[in-house]
Amino acid sequence: MNKNCQYFPHDYNSRTDPKLVKLAMKLGMEGIGIYWCIIEILYEQNGYVTLDNIEAIAFELHTECDRIKNVLQDFNLFKFKDERFFSESILRRLKERKSKSEKTRKSAETRWNKVREDDTNALQSQSECNAIKEKESKVNKRKEKKIEYTEFVSMLPKEYEKLIQEHGEADTKIFIEILNNYKGAKGIKYKSDYLAILNWVIDKVKKERLLGKSLSASNPKMSTKYIPT
Repeated sequence: MNKNCQYFPHDYNSRTDPKLVKLAMKLGMEGIGIYWCIIEILYEQNGYVTLDNIEAIAFELHTECDRIKNVLQDFNLFKFKDERFFSESILRRLKERKSKSEKTRKSAETRWNKVREDDTNALQSQSECNAIKEKESKVNKRKEKKIEYTEFVSMLPKEYEKLIQEHGEADTKIFIEILNNYKGAKGIKYKSDYLAILNWVIDKVKKERLLGKSLSASNPKMSTKYIPT
């Protein structure tokens, strides 16, 4: 799990909320899971998500668009405005988080100024140390830049190498072809193509092989252009 990710409040008895009880009665635990995934997405997007992202959300959660729409519209769990949906409780908590962050920042700034007054030389040394760390961090980020393996598929070199180690070079190229072909048709882009391969493409390949189908024959428009590794 990303150490830099944020946490959000989750009441331990939220399952007894009447709205969530109705959701579970109609859509089962799948509906509950979809609801909490949408909550995570709203926090990631600073409280608002446009309605034209429903298809992408359904793809990411491996479910149907109608299920996403049901959770959004049928249980009074979310609000809609200007082609966007949101949660009032999330907006309130984000505002509280921002307020606390600002107070923390000001408090840290006050302490920082006191340190400068007490020991200017110590502060200068610390600043130089921080500058070195920041420079090293930027160098590391440049090393982690994604590579475009096809027009619609890019991933970190270490992710590509891991796919090769676990599935072989031939299958890795097939995975990339399938994902590239899907994006070429749908025009959809995701945060991590590597995760899309792990969560969807590999499963598709396994199913096709169990049915004895040829991947290239069932998908004749697949791209075969790769950037050399």
